[in-house]
Amino acid sequence: EVPDSYDYNSPNATNHPSAYTHPGSPYHQQNHQQPPSDTGSPSSDAVMIKIDTPSPLRDDQQRYPKEIGKTLLALIFLALNFFLATVSLSLVHDRVPDRDLYGPLPDAFLDRVQAQDWALDVSEILIMVVVNSCVLLITFHKHRFIVMRRVFLLLSILYMMRSLTMYVTVLPVSSRTYYCSPKSNASSAGVIVKRAFQLISGMGLSINGKQIYCGDYIYSGHTVTLVLGYLVISEYSPKRFWPIHWIYWLASTTGVVMVLVAHGHYTVDVLIAYYVTTRLFWTYHTLANNSLLLKQNGNNYIGREWWYWGFRYFERNVRGPIPLQYDCPLSLPASWTKKSPKLPGREITEQLIRKKSEHNELIIGTLEELSLHQEDIERIEHIGHWCRDLRILLLQSNLIPKLENLNRLKKLEYLNVAINNIERIENLEALEALQKLDLTLNFIGELTSIESLRANYNLRELFLTGNPCTDYPGYREYVITVLPQLAHLDGKEITRSDRLLAAKTFASLRERIVQLEALHKIERDEQRSRVQQSIAEQEESMRNLPDDDERKATTFWQQKSEHCPETRIQMAKFSRRAKESATAGKGVDRPEEPKRNRRLFAECGRPYSLNEPRLSFEFHDEPDQFELDLHVYKYLDTSLVEVDAQPYYVRVTVKGKVFQLALKQEIQPDRSSCQRSQTTGHMLIVMPKLIPERIVKPLDEKRAGSSLNRNSGPGKLKGTVDIRSICSDSSKSIGAPINENELPDLI
Repeated sequence: EVPDSYDYNSPNATNHPSAYTHPGSPYHQQNHQQPPSDTGSPSSDAVMIKIDTPSPLRDDQQRYPKEIGKTLLALIFLALNFFLATVSLSLVHDRVPDRDLYGPLPDAFLDRVQAQDWALDVSEILIMVVVNSCVLLITFHKHRFIVMRRVFLLLSILYMMRSLTMYVTVLPVSSRTYYCSPKSNASSAGVIVKRAFQLISGMGLSINGKQIYCGDYIYSGHTVTLVLGYLVISEYSPKRFWPIHWIYWLASTTGVVMVLVAHGHYTVDVLIAYYVTTRLFWTYHTLANNSLLLKQNGNNYIGREWWYWGFRYFERNVRGPIPLQYDCPLSLPASWTKKSPKLPGREITEQLIRKKSEHNELIIGTLEELSLHQEDIERIEHIGHWCRDLRILLLQSNLIPKLENLNRLKKLEYLNVAINNIERIENLEALEALQKLDLTLNFIGELTSIESLRANYNLRELFLTGNPCTDYPGYREYVITVLPQLAHLDGKEITRSDRLLAAKTFASLRERIVQLEALHKIERDEQRSRVQQSIAEQEESMRNLPDDDERKATTFWQQKSEHCPETRIQMAKFSRRAKESATAGKGVDRPEEPKRNRRLFAECGRPYSLNEPRLSFEFHDEPDQFELDLHVYKYLDTSLVEVDAQPYYVRVTVKGKVFQLALKQEIQPDRSSCQRSQTTGHMLIVMPKLIPERIVKPLDEKRAGSSLNRNSGPGKLKGTVDIRSICSDSSKSIGAPINENELPDLI
């Protein structure tokens, strides 16, 4: 069932555009009429409902932002209300009934307990202990600014209401022994302000002699401070510290009882203060820990509180319950803390991009393809400023929680962010040329967020396999209707019949998907809190294990865990720590192995053949020359290549790596040439041989026939045959002597 806070049949909802009406889209030109199922139906209002799901966040700094400006604003609000309460007391002091004429009101507790002046001092000492403990706890809390904002806002509301209640109803003094300053019959504004600043200087306490005015009843400020201090300590300290919680509960209870023993307040003041403080604290934190209640509508009755607008302003960027984590607010010297060095690859840096752009001569401004997969990247940044000509961007197998900072990539055609921590599709509207988007194996549960892709008119392929949204009934039909420009979804072609069938059920289908999104969001919030607590417990148990890396690794990988972004981040951090430990241990225990010496020649002087840059090549042995076609990288700068041709070998050095080829015949280095193709980048080296090979060309048919007729006469074959006469010139006589130098070399 969907929560009651969502009204799917609201008559005030605006019309939701159909998936077939995209202004400016080529599909809009082809479909001038909307399907009848999208208009005029009773459930058309449900199509317009959109639930604001919190965007996926990179880390605690984004999920729980500091927002120091809001904290200062809450502090100013507290100061104003505290000043208002002191002014109210200053005015009430002159209106208190005369103690000589009017005695204390009947009180069931005060009438039976004799007043003890020392009890008020004990109560205020306990107040100072509890308040200082809260300040210490908040100071060392990791999300201290959020906690401070909440405490300041709660105290502001309590002081504001107290200033009103003490002013509208003035009660007689509850104690016969408490000293009250003489009244001023003609109280001017100056006197009132002077009294107010005197009360502020003493922080409203009587133990320092500053609080000498009477009439601050209904309700008890001492009780408010003690109860709120205990609630803050119990809420923002670990639950396993329950003995400490009981100690502060006992201290707060004792302080409240001491106020009554000293006759500092009536019993009703204490009861009202306890009720107002606890209800306000619990209501506020119920709203803060359930992000669905941030939406104000007719069914959210808590949203009718008069202070709800302030709550929404201060808490709208805080996602879920605050984890109980602590750190030091001040940066300690490096010698006091041992921090492991940060491994490269967690952020996108210029050095990382240049490392991945070797195929483009290390020039990142003209890059068209960039692969940054498996780099443990936690945020997309800088790419849109440095590589605006990108056409292909591969970011799969990282820890990216949010799609951002891509709006400048106007030429991007293919974006791959598979296997990341993305929970929502957003910030892709500016990618005008985007044709293919791969979001496989992420954590996208807000299926309606794909509506942000309507402006990507060139989008043809979309992959959402492995996301929670693919388990929703009617997932494929919904995507097909919302994005009519798609040609393939999850690798499967979309036909015209698929679109017609999907359009008929779109209205009711979207209503059901919105309900499933709301349920998924609730489950995700519960899972986030549950996993954070489980991770904290696992880390605590890991710290208690002995210093055995292998045992810790075995224990960690055998623990059960849920499939969620927090778990993936935890596994990545553990892997990085293990890598750091292994690197550090390798550097300490094992000395660096000496580099293998490069050997280019044998001991006898014969050159070796080797291929250090692992380049492909083609070698041709022609009769008069050697030809070497070396497949050098297309975008490699020619200045990084050196060619050296020697009589019996050729050497090509590519960025310090040697390619050497031994030759079986001597060449002429001074006549050798080297050329490089501007199309493929290949390098052709031509090396003429010192002694070229001679090829005996066969005689043509006419010359061969005449020679045969001349030697086929009768009596010509008698006697011994001289084989050397076979190669003699036909113009010479058979018996002429043969010159040995004219014989060709044997092949």
